[in-house]
Amino acid sequence: MELDDMKKQLRDRLQSQGPEKSATELIRLFHKKTETAVSKILRNMLTEIAFGVVLVTGISIAAWFYASWAARMMALLLFLIMIVQVPAFYWQSRRLKNIAVTQGNLQETLSSLIFIVGEFIRLYLKYASWLIPFAAVLGGIVGFTIGKNEVDDPAMKPLDRFLDNYPFWGGITIIVFAALIIWGSYRYVRWAVWWSYGRYHQALKSYLNELEN
Repeated sequence: MELDDMKKQLRDRLQSQGPEKSATELIRLFHKKTETAVSKILRNMLTEIAFGVVLVTGISIAAWFYASWAARMMALLLFLIMIVQVPAFYWQSRRLKNIAVTQGNLQETLSSLIFIVGEFIRLYLKYASWLIPFAAVLGGIVGFTIGKNEVDDPAMKPLDRFLDNYPFWGGITIIVFAALIIWGSYRYVRWAVWWSYGRYHQALKSYLNELEN
């Protein structure tokens, strides 16, 4: 939709201009659209990091006050994720900024941006495809260990009561629920990556295609 609007605006503005002036205006407008797409990608990176920090802080506070080992393990896992994610996002943002501020050939700039954002999306999805099952297995181990050692964990008490009342069907329900959570996590991550980065990646590719044609 943004690209269609840009074309319409461009046609309206350039109808009374000569070809040389029109080409200059086209390049200027594409530069502006490119900077907008890159700034939105950088903004979403910063938002994701800020949300992660708030989430880790909130779970850590809850684990401290409720003395929950399950919550502590979740907070620790999220903290480890942030240790990996923050430097990775910072490095990618620096690469994007360095290219975005370069005054050079617009086609080369767009090609570099498309490559970097595409690699970032690919690695992000690959990272998530390993992280989600790892987190599921770790959660299962923590839950099993807490139950086996009869650790008094307030976060696990509702689950303990459920399993005590329905040992067989409770176990089946937990397995099905865990499978749905894993499946839903995959679907959500793919949608979130597309919404935060993928659609702007597609916009950059559309701009490059328009320039080449």
